[in-house]
Amino acid sequence: MKKLLSILTITTLTANVPAPLLANTSLTRNKRDVITSNSNNDYLPLNKIKNINSTFFIIVDSKDNVYFGTADGAYKLFAGSDTATKIDSIIGYVNNIVIDNNDNVYFATNNGAFVLKHGETTPTKIDGISGNVLSIAINSKDNIYFGTADGAFVLKQGSTTATKINGISDDRTIIVDSKDNVYFGTNNGAYKLFAGSDTATKIDSIIGYVNNIVIDNNDNVYFGTSDGTFVLKQGSYTPTKIDGISGNVLSIAINSKDNIYFGTADGAFVLKQGSTTATKIENINRYVWFIDIDSKDNVYFGTDDGVYKLTPIVKPTPPAHVPELSNKLSHIEIAFIAIGSSIGVVLLVLGTYFLYKYIKNNKKR
Repeated sequence: MKKLLSILTITTLTANVPAPLLANTSLTRNKRDVITSNSNNDYLPLNKIKNINSTFFIIVDSKDNVYFGTADGAYKLFAGSDTATKIDSIIGYVNNIVIDNNDNVYFATNNGAFVLKHGETTPTKIDGISGNVLSIAINSKDNIYFGTADGAFVLKQGSTTATKINGISDDRTIIVDSKDNVYFGTNNGAYKLFAGSDTATKIDSIIGYVNNIVIDNNDNVYFGTSDGTFVLKQGSYTPTKIDGISGNVLSIAINSKDNIYFGTADGAFVLKQGSTTATKIENINRYVWFIDIDSKDNVYFGTDDGVYKLTPIVKPTPPAHVPELSNKLSHIEIAFIAIGSSIGVVLLVLGTYFLYKYIKNNKKR
């Protein structure tokens, strides 16, 4: 079995941990029974990205360029490269990054929000949002939602001033589903803002810190919390807890096959499509602050020991199945075979007879 290789000696990095995460993350790890994943057979060895010591956020654009949010600004990894470059004008903590349909990149920092327009190299600051911005999300109408320590805000498309959303006193993470419903993760559970509304409502059964939220193609919503992971199935009103993961779940990502990856204070886990229990990914054993996946299903793990890339092994496509002939024939099929065989025998006899007559007549001549 091919093992994932550990690249560097692991060191605990606490000085660069964002205050909102550090305040809610236990630095003392408890031993627990975990299931070791055999998914490592499906990947090449880990490859560490150069020029980044630690990261708290990762996102991939439509051209497979990768953006990293760190404690020392933002970085960009161009597609095909293994060395990231720093983005100018953004300093301090980068808590969150989103990309719109035009590949404009929005950065949430501890000093406001910034946008890097597609094709430009220097980002600009967004007016109306100041202080510590923890999260950003964009809906189908290009309305932009900001989550801050003072609540949630929305910048409507075409507007220049953000307005506050009712019902939320603080926000850590935001995501929008296919129907433009908006989900907020706060220090006191999760909230939902129905499309067209301006007041959010609390979701039952989720308490404590909500660090991360993701939504799959079926609008099932996954919540990474300080007490494990929950899923709110599409059409349901009450979430359920996912087995195999406990404690502080910091990040979640879903690949094209609906395999779900979880980053925790004790490494990375994967919930394979169709399974009900998550399994641990080997050799990633420290804090996994963020995860993202590119178009080739390469998985990037942002940890307190740098960034790791998990590359799937492309397996050959099995040959198409050729159905076998049935051993059982109906009476009608047997009858047709018998008739066909009889006709064949008759034609053979007649052919032999006429050939004999033809040869005999030629000899007489």
